[in-house]
Amino acid sequence: MLTNRLPVSKLLFFLLLSTFSFSSVAQPVNDRCDTPTLLALGLDAETCILARGDTRGTEDATTIGDVPLVCSGSWFTDDVWYSFNTGDEVPAFGVTVEVRLDPTSGTELIEHGMAIYQDCDSETSPIDCFTDEEGRRRIEFPATCMEPNSSYLIRLWSAPEPRMNEGTFSICAYETPQDTTGLNEPKPRIIYEETFDEGFNGWESVSLTQSFNINTGEMVDDHWMWSNTGCFTTYFGTNACISPEGPTCEDQAVIGIPVGFYQGEWGCSPNCGLSSPPYPNKHSYVISPAIDLSNESCVSLTWDESARFLEGESTLSVLGSYVQYSLDNGKTWNNPSKAIGTADVSVNYGGAYESNAPSNNNLKRSIPLIGAEGNSSVRIRFGFDGTFYFWIVDNIRIVESTTVDAVVQQNAFTRATINPMSIHMIDSYDFVLDFENLACEELTKVNANMTITNSNNEVVHNVDLDLGTIKADTIVRDQSFLQAFTPPTIIDNYTNTYTISSDRDDDLSNNFQTFQTSVVDEMVFRKENGIANSYFTPFVDPGSIDYENPVWQWEMGNIFFAPNSTAITDEALKFNEISFQLINPAAIKDDTLTIWLYEISDNNFDNMLSKDDNSEITRLGISEYIVTGVEKGLITAQLTSYDGNEESLYIKSNTHYMAAVETTTEVERLVAMTIAADDSYDYSKALSNTRQTAMASGDLSQVRYSFAFSIAEENHFRIGPGYSDDLIFGNFPDDATPIIRLGYEIANSVSTLEIYQDIKINISPNPTASKLTLDLSIDKVTEMEISIVNLTGKTLNSRSIKGVTELTESFDVSALSNGVYMIHVKTKEGVQTKKFVVSKY
Repeated sequence: MLTNRLPVSKLLFFLLLSTFSFSSVAQPVNDRCDTPTLLALGLDAETCILARGDTRGTEDATTIGDVPLVCSGSWFTDDVWYSFNTGDEVPAFGVTVEVRLDPTSGTELIEHGMAIYQDCDSETSPIDCFTDEEGRRRIEFPATCMEPNSSYLIRLWSAPEPRMNEGTFSICAYETPQDTTGLNEPKPRIIYEETFDEGFNGWESVSLTQSFNINTGEMVDDHWMWSNTGCFTTYFGTNACISPEGPTCEDQAVIGIPVGFYQGEWGCSPNCGLSSPPYPNKHSYVISPAIDLSNESCVSLTWDESARFLEGESTLSVLGSYVQYSLDNGKTWNNPSKAIGTADVSVNYGGAYESNAPSNNNLKRSIPLIGAEGNSSVRIRFGFDGTFYFWIVDNIRIVESTTVDAVVQQNAFTRATINPMSIHMIDSYDFVLDFENLACEELTKVNANMTITNSNNEVVHNVDLDLGTIKADTIVRDQSFLQAFTPPTIIDNYTNTYTISSDRDDDLSNNFQTFQTSVVDEMVFRKENGIANSYFTPFVDPGSIDYENPVWQWEMGNIFFAPNSTAITDEALKFNEISFQLINPAAIKDDTLTIWLYEISDNNFDNMLSKDDNSEITRLGISEYIVTGVEKGLITAQLTSYDGNEESLYIKSNTHYMAAVETTTEVERLVAMTIAADDSYDYSKALSNTRQTAMASGDLSQVRYSFAFSIAEENHFRIGPGYSDDLIFGNFPDDATPIIRLGYEIANSVSTLEIYQDIKINISPNPTASKLTLDLSIDKVTEMEISIVNLTGKTLNSRSIKGVTELTESFDVSALSNGVYMIHVKTKEGVQTKKFVVSKY
């Protein structure tokens, strides 16, 4: 199965692999719980004092005996420790611990986990914790959890893979400001509430499967359980807990289905009862007593939860969790919304779960119970039908819901170009909108609007879409705006805002969605911001490998559309390089990667590009790269023509190209190349909508593909995302973009001067946001000119130097726009050049 979330067996494999990865960095002084680095407590986020940290060089925490308990079975091997102290008075609204990452530094973590403890005792559980939840940078520690003149401990570790992603970060602690959101908003009236403080309190658990209890030797039912601590033992012998209002210092009563506990033979640790996939399915649900709603006119269901899932085993839920309700005292069961028509709460009703991702905590749901109003015998059931990991729920409420509420559900490109967009490759893009009215009454005079403003807050695009009347309990999909937007040929940033309005709406806070686009001064095709917060890798199933031919291959590609063939100056453009980022270079050290440039066209719209079909895929360029094992950030490979004709690298107008990275792996290692990914933008709508337009018109240039992958056994590329029904190996999800970029240059921009090999140049940091340092050495004293130029050849800064053989020069590049630039060192003997990137994200 191809996935960007590895299953349990794969996580364990990488955990074992990481123990063989060693760092040359010195061991941090705060490597252990009893030697934490003290953080000064700042007054606010602006004035807090940052401390630099590093997870490299740490000892493997899994090999240390008495350490506090963890909230993850895989991601704490390279932990470091910090602390903060309270004074005579605890800060009124608590303390916030914040981590800040600089993606331009070259050594920073990709993601991290963090936990807070009261002491170093080996039986101490985290008070609050997260693993590698993408983009999460803070823990807000409430005042109720702290005592005056006390010390609290912070544990931090690398993610998403231990050791492979170790590195640096900045951390600080400060007094949490008062949260003023929602202070003046009326709270919904609670009609029914269950907190489980006294146990199940009339809720009934029904188990449809059984597990083996290793302690008694008997089969037992997979029931929901009750806990007065808020936690359950789960996989790896660790605890899964719920913190519905943030971290809690006191025991809390909850119910839950600890699937990993049952899979692990009733808590056998570590992993002694788990088999390899497919894992045994667990199916169990819990049913409420009869609830009287006879006097109500419009109701919704909400609850608090902590959840982590792997895969569902029924039609009710993709990942396992579902909610239903009964209007006849439990004889028959209905899905909450007739519009959505599903009981699945893992991917619907605002669900944000990802398979095998870290647990979602504090996630509150609001599901309309259409038809339950006026009924005296309503029952609710929470069910789980899947393989892993756990689902904990608490504070189940039925509340009086708003009568009329339009909700902007999803926004995406329909005709997606790339973002950010190069000033040399301006393309138009238009929009699609999904929204819902899941309340009890219809909406009338509904209007959708798309407004785009530039960096000066000037409106550059403003279009409306009249949607008329939208019935109650209705979801409206794929509403396309007719007018496309074509950015002007200038460097700028744009704010795109969807807004829904109607004649009446009881909640205006959810009527808009905003996303950003930009035009940048760089000669690169890319679809991401370069923040590696996800990854793509195939799951290497030993059973699917042909050991008589002990090599297998896979290939990952990004697909780009070139609307133009010439630069702004009407000079011809030529592809020159492909850049990509690896997640696991240490694991594939010495592997030779083949870098490909293809011209592609899915002529028959079957979502596949056969490698043997020259009408759909043509090899244009090639390069090779040998992995050193210590790569950080982007790797750049220079392209040469595949057929020896350099003109084949010249860009053609209205043409699709693919930049791809291919690996050949010895099966004995069972380690796959892992490509970094960025989830800044969602291109899934682009493929489906533009394909429909292109199929109707026969104009293939209208399609805006996303990415593609190829497995050697199939000998074709799959154009993703979302096409996995007939794949042995599965497919990637839609929520991220591989960090693979395609660079180009002006075809006649090559200098007539020869490259002077005796000039040695090093520049840092690269990428940079403000300052660039050049270190230079040359074999003999000579006059030289050092210049910074853009990719069109324009000189932006120049200095003359003479009489030196060693030189360090600093350049202020903070005024430059984001993009790729060159630094040239020119002498009478020749020239030496280095490329650098300005990135201010």
